[in-house]
Amino acid sequence: MAGPLAVLDANVLFPFQLRNFLLHASTFEIFEPLWSEDILNEIARHLPEKAGLNAQQISHLLDQMQRAFPGALGTGYTHLIEGLALPDADDRHVLALAVHYEAEFIVTHNVRDFPNDRLAPWNVQALTADDFIQRLSSTHEDQLRAAAEQHRLSLKRAPYTPEQYLDSLRSGFLPRFADRLAAQGFLAQRQL
Repeated sequence: MAGPLAVLDANVLFPFQLRNFLLHASTFEIFEPLWSEDILNEIARHLPEKAGLNAQQISHLLDQMQRAFPGALGTGYTHLIEGLALPDADDRHVLALAVHYEAEFIVTHNVRDFPNDRLAPWNVQALTADDFIQRLSSTHEDQLRAAAEQHRLSLKRAPYTPEQYLDSLRSGFLPRFADRLAAQGFLAQRQL
């Protein structure tokens, strides 16, 4: 059985390492990712400046995401957008998606744009990626560790030692998770 449903805001899908880890972790049924055409369009608009990718590379990335996670694309939520109030009106589509699908979480770098008092009526929480992974660690510790180990080994273009991998997680928006892995002996695993 899959874990909780989480809307992945575009800003957590921009950074390569964070996007890769979150999607890899979801394959361990730790959580179910959810996004929309609006979120994918935001990625397509901003990824060139954030990651230096061209239109063809972005199209390929989004196609790969859709093929790997065909159930992650949410629809049918747009009628809810106008009735929602957030500090940044441009973020209402993210909340509308969460409300429509009864998602438990919105994973975003901009938690201040999703105040608890605006989310509480729908039992939705906005968390940073690190807070989200920390929350999941309490019930999925072994799966998250296995996901991290397999994710590290999947990085073939630039293979990472365990130390390099933890450093990349720390600089890639998951510092507490990296520290948790280190405390669990992640650095002691053998090199493959």
